Amino acid sequence: MNVVLIFVQLGYGGIEKKIYQISNELAKELKVASILCIFDSCVNEHAYLDFRKISKVKVFCRDKSIFSWLGFDLYSLMIMSIYRPASILSFLDIASIPSAIYSFFNPKAFTVICEDALTSMYTRYHTDAFKTWKLVLAYRMVDYYIVSSSAILNEIANYLGVSLKKIKLIPNWSLLSAQEDEIFNIDKPIDFLFIGRFEYQKNVFLLLKIIYYLSKVKSDIRCVLVGKGSLHSQIQRFISTHGIEKNITILTSVSEPKEYLLKSRFLLITSHYEGFPLIAAESLSVGTPIISTYYEGVEDVIENNINGFICYTKIDFFKKCLLSLSLNKHLYQSLQSHAITSARKKFSARNIETYVEILTQNDI
Repeated sequence: MNVVLIFVQLGYGGIEKKIYQISNELAKELKVASILCIFDSCVNEHAYLDFRKISKVKVFCRDKSIFSWLGFDLYSLMIMSIYRPASILSFLDIASIPSAIYSFFNPKAFTVICEDALTSMYTRYHTDAFKTWKLVLAYRMVDYYIVSSSAILNEIANYLGVSLKKIKLIPNWSLLSAQEDEIFNIDKPIDFLFIGRFEYQKNVFLLLKIIYYLSKVKSDIRCVLVGKGSLHSQIQRFISTHGIEKNITILTSVSEPKEYLLKSRFLLITSHYEGFPLIAAESLSVGTPIISTYYEGVEDVIENNINGFICYTKIDFFKKCLLSLSLNKHLYQSLQSHAITSARKKFSARNIETYVEILTQNDI
């Protein structure tokens, strides 16, 4: 059987990492002949080469092909028509419409959508009535939905009218692990770590303002930002204007976040809205607690005051960050221990296996 995985871009983001890890697991299945990974664009050549190294994987990027003049929908449908997959897994609405169309004309194919409607372009934030209607119509053609949090499950059921029997909640996972002496080393050189895109959604300027005010209390506070995006130059300008160059380091990318997570006291999530950030599961799995703004679904990741802190206002976020700088060893290691326990319980590699079980059940 052939299996198709579809997403918009190929890079090193959270969803791309999920696709890579699912592909690796699918490659172990004897019944799987080929894994076809279809992307609209490739934004990182190294990621492209990494995907091509996986056994059984064929990578298709519209912008790298001779058919780059085709729209993403038509390009995806062309690839699927050639290989006739038994199962299709697509991520987010913009990548899911072609798989839903293919399912309509090929009802034997088992179509699964991994939806993150809370951050969806169409279902929550798009104002184009026709595109929204097309999305809702297409989504009713698919066989199954996978969601990463209870908040997304409720939204899919309520907004799209999908039966709960067709929705499976599978939290994100982490494949990271570390030795106890690495995790419980109290001497961590980085106070706060941020890993994410420099875009409006991630609300990086809240973090910058917090660091600026905290630097008045603790002049040697250190924060590392890992990411890139359209706001990169504005972020650099803010840092320079407010004189906090010695407090903040910007890295455009890291091959693996584990090293920086282990060196950091806390991971900061400042997003306006989120689905289920993969970096959150990875952070908890190596014992790095999280301080996060409130977003729908955050309680699926963070147990407030147990493995991290949920902040409901900007003032609350500042207070929690200030508090975190003065936590004694016992309280901090309690947060770490609970972080590891929650990650092992909810965010284990077993969640990848559940994806594979769903995708391989339609052996035709």
